[in-house]
Amino acid sequence: MSKSTLADLRAQVAKKPTSYPTRVLPDVCLDQEATANVQRLMAERAELGPAQVATAESPDVPRKLGEGPNARIAELDAEIESCWEQMRPNSGELLLMIGDSGAWLRWKDDHPARKDNQSDDLLTFGVCNATDLVADLGRYVKAWNGEELGPDDWSGWMSKRMSHADQGAAVRLIVGAYENRLSVPKSRADLSTTVSDETA
Repeated sequence: MSKSTLADLRAQVAKKPTSYPTRVLPDVCLDQEATANVQRLMAERAELGPAQVATAESPDVPRKLGEGPNARIAELDAEIESCWEQMRPNSGELLLMIGDSGAWLRWKDDHPARKDNQSDDLLTFGVCNATDLVADLGRYVKAWNGEELGPDDWSGWMSKRMSHADQGAAVRLIVGAYENRLSVPKSRADLSTTVSDETA
């Protein structure tokens, strides 16, 4: 395929206004009570270890003499599944709209990363202040499960129902969209080396 000329690119711009890239954050749950319950129950379940139940397929599962399967494991599994059922209708995809690069550079200059700050290192890779970017997430969040957010949806209630971990994941996506360079492969054979970790 031949390369586009400047004339080709100008013609494309004239036909179509500039559109900014987007990123999708999947599996966001806005029911924090159910999320906290799942985490608590799964931690308790992990402490009990795998279910020690002998079956026809594995009759030699070790257990103490006279001891049946741990009843609490079955209870926990049922409670965890109940929480998943509660979380599913309150879970979805968050669409993030990535804006103008110049505005990002100015924002980054105004909100530099803090020295020896774990949040800045983990969430923004030391590029900027993670706390400030979390506070400004509303400028990037555009839609929930394909439905555009209203003016007060993010600041009014959604930001309060979205977990810290999900907000951190959104921050990583935003920083990555601006800072990670994508190299277009020259052929299908080069596809495995497409993504570069270099920052702009």
